[in-house]
Amino acid sequence: MTWSKPYSSTRASAAGGRGLRVLEWGAGLSTLSFSAILSEECIPFHWLALEYDRGFCDSSIAPALLSRPGGMLRYVEDDRTVSGPPGTGTGKTEVVCWNRAALRPFLGEEHLADRSADLDAYVDYPGSAGSEFDVVLVDGRKRRRCLLTALDLADEHTAVLLHDASRTYYHPAMREYPASRFIGDELWIGAASETTLAMALAGQDGRA
Repeated sequence: MTWSKPYSSTRASAAGGRGLRVLEWGAGLSTLSFSAILSEECIPFHWLALEYDRGFCDSSIAPALLSRPGGMLRYVEDDRTVSGPPGTGTGKTEVVCWNRAALRPFLGEEHLADRSADLDAYVDYPGSAGSEFDVVLVDGRKRRRCLLTALDLADEHTAVLLHDASRTYYHPAMREYPASRFIGDELWIGAASETTLAMALAGQDGRA
């Protein structure tokens, strides 16, 4: 997250009253820890994280999320929203969850059907959110489709990050981005222009 602090501050300032907007496919500990960093840095933000696995969400995300001010959990199929305690902070962390079980296509032939599971609502949800996003994190299921959806949603200032980017299965979607770069072996960043890419990477080990 250290790479993004200068860019997050810059985009939050440029966005005016709405603050930094972050989209994350695949909620998890990153949702909680990265949004906490933004709060500590007093950067106004709205973090929207999407998670298809109800069991994982309820056990590993909900307890911490709903104990903090600005935390909100929305269950899509139940049409139910649960919020954390009221607070005076400038950050909002929203998790949207679907009632699906864990998908593990990487575990072999017995789980191959998991790769073709219908997660259209999960992939397409950001398009109906009516928001522009400054930063997009892709770290859940259907990563190739999420990368392409993120590119469709991106404006000239959006930075898109992919975890586990060394997997060649993702590379066709990564090549669709006009500007991109690996950060180490597993993290990749893409953008609509080299200018945005340089802004997002400014301060990362002294490189632009």
